[in-house]
Amino acid sequence: MGTWLFPATLFSLFWFVFIFFPLIIMFEVPINPWAVGYLSLLVIVFSWTFIFFNWKKAFKNNLDKPSANETYDTRLLRVTLWCSIFISVVCSIKVMLVQGFSLSELYEDIVLVAAKYAVSRYASDVIYSAYGPLSLGFAYLAVLIAGLIFGSTHSSSRKKWVLLAFLPSIIIMVTQSAKGSFFGSIFYFLGGILVTSIQQNKLLLFKANILRIIFKIGSFSIVLFIFSLMSRGLKDENDVGSFLEKLRFLLASYFFGHLYNFSEWIGVYWDGFNNSKFDISHYYYGFYTFTSIYRFFGYQKVTPDAVYDEYNNIQEQMESNVYTIFRGMIMDFGILGTVFFIFILGLLLHLCFYVFLNSRKPIVSLTITMFMLVVFYYSFIISVLTWNIVPFILILFMILLKFNSYSFVLKKTI
Repeated sequence: MGTWLFPATLFSLFWFVFIFFPLIIMFEVPINPWAVGYLSLLVIVFSWTFIFFNWKKAFKNNLDKPSANETYDTRLLRVTLWCSIFISVVCSIKVMLVQGFSLSELYEDIVLVAAKYAVSRYASDVIYSAYGPLSLGFAYLAVLIAGLIFGSTHSSSRKKWVLLAFLPSIIIMVTQSAKGSFFGSIFYFLGGILVTSIQQNKLLLFKANILRIIFKIGSFSIVLFIFSLMSRGLKDENDVGSFLEKLRFLLASYFFGHLYNFSEWIGVYWDGFNNSKFDISHYYYGFYTFTSIYRFFGYQKVTPDAVYDEYNNIQEQMESNVYTIFRGMIMDFGILGTVFFIFILGLLLHLCFYVFLNSRKPIVSLTITMFMLVVFYYSFIISVLTWNIVPFILILFMILLKFNSYSFVLKKTI
């Protein structure tokens, strides 16, 4: 195909990072090699589903698409972007007010507020309201739109302004100590850049301007991430050595715990017996993979707030309840069933990408192609369809793109 901007290669790159870096950095922690082998098999099965399509023809047809600038840098999308940012910020503030915090508390010591909120969340004492899903949903909608505008506009000043789309997810992270929404927002945003780059036939992944964008986003994200960790006890560490040791533990737990937890869990699953440490029940037929859809149709299986409540401490090096998307798949479909399911998933995502390339004005296939990047990122944690708000936002985004495709909207704007 001559490009890295492809489902098979992108998924493989993500899982190279998710497997390689934990093994290199945490080399002293033992791991089940069969678990790594099984994960590698799933990645290979997913990737090889590309062979069923005529990609040469598809990339040729992709050249017939209209200008990305005229398609996505429209007044409708820009107005919707600013409205989404405003709604999300207001709802985020309302979330904190509902919990009993005041605006003065948020201003005076936001780290302490975030710490109290995190304690309430882990104790299941958070007061839930409609403001929470709305703040998160419109935060995601904002970055979806921003990615399209950023990737298509010729205006350098507009590129800078649309980065304000990250403001809602930053507010959610620093006030609620919720890091996942911010990192998820990055990949919703990058999904927009992905589809606009392909539409403009810019098929290079590793080029200077992309690497600069990734470096800037990565550097900023690390600073914000460490700041959000202050609410996890770092603020109270006065000794530099203790501070760095706790920071290392928290970073390892967040970025590397998935591989080692999955390794331990699947070892117990293969042994075939329950113990007090892990839940290895299975054959839920899609519940853990498509939780939001099951909930929509009234399925009432009760799960912890974090889906899995087994916080596994690995040799005092890290502690996490993250077990990758594949734990849910195995609980849904079994070991062999997961291999078959990942084959079907690879086939469907490559089909959507194929349709996206062949269509002049794609909407559904474009949305799924953007969302594909989010699925790949979250796969080291859990299925992104765990959250009820995600299908709603994707449908809303597709409706917005449909309106945006009408001729009275698609006028060149300055």
